[in-house]
Amino acid sequence: FYSFFKTGTISIWVPSQVNFSSHNPLATKSLDWIGVNFYSNMLMNIKDVEEETDPELRTENPRYRNYPEGIARAIEQIHSEVAKPLNIPIIITENGIATK
Repeated sequence: FYSFFKTGTISIWVPSQVNFSSHNPLATKSLDWIGVNFYSNMLMNIKDVEEETDPELRTENPRYRNYPEGIARAIEQIHSEVAKPLNIPIIITENGIATK
C-alpha cells in the first residue's frame, strides 16, 4: 500500500480471485499529509473475540488493551515508510482508550 504513493504503481494479487496492476504517475505527488488512527494492537475478528487477560493492559472494553507503545510504533513505521520519503507531515487523526 505505501509503495503506491512512493512509486505510483499498485499490484494486487489474491489467488483465484484478483490479479491487478496499475500505474498512476500522479500518485507520488498526491499526498499533502498522512493520518494515523490508533486504538489498540489486538487482533480484531468479528467471529472470535480475543480478550485481554493481563489486568495491567485490560480496559473497559475487552477487545481493546492499554498499549501506548503501539501508537509510537505506528508513527515510527508511517514516518519511515511514507512521511519521510515523501516529505509530508503525520497527523494523529484518531486515538483513544476504552474507558467509562
